[in-house]
Amino acid sequence: LNDSVVLKLEQPTLAYVNLSSKYGIPFTKTSNFKDWIEYYDPETDTYFNKRVRVNVQGASSTLFPKRNVSIDFCEDAWLCDSVPDVTFKGWVKQDGFHLKAFYTDWLRGVGIVGYQLFDEVESNLPDEIDRIWKRAGIDGNKKARCYPDGFPCAFYLNGEFYGIYVWQLKKHRRNMNMDKHN
Repeated sequence: LNDSVVLKLEQPTLAYVNLSSKYGIPFTKTSNFKDWIEYYDPETDTYFNKRVRVNVQGASSTLFPKRNVSIDFCEDAWLCDSVPDVTFKGWVKQDGFHLKAFYTDWLRGVGIVGYQLFDEVESNLPDEIDRIWKRAGIDGNKKARCYPDGFPCAFYLNGEFYGIYVWQLKKHRRNMNMDKHN
């Protein structure tokens, strides 16, 4: 999967993620560290190693040693002009994700369970109203959820265990069923 520009993956119960970084965890929202991320799902024996640009995610995260990070995949030499399409089962395709530590706000971490429960409720509705945007009468991407989702991962920094994180969808227009030009 390392050379693939289209990654279609199952949503794991627990993934292993290693960030190989010369400078460690970024310290600002504009750090733009040029790093590598390794991803392994033992359930499906899925592995890849990809270039990523890494920044801190969230203003308050900069104040803590265990920070949330934003990763953007790059197929080129970290220019991010060429990016892969990464799709986890049931999610919209994206070329970047958040890795959330929930260091100071564990309740938000528990919120992922609420999002998944809500997704299960919506998926049991008839097809014509099974998403918020359909109930509003908007046509669009069938995979847009209009709320985040995530899965737990054991996060390593340069091979050293760093903590349990959540690999999460970004609040991206694709997941909100929004057109860039509208």
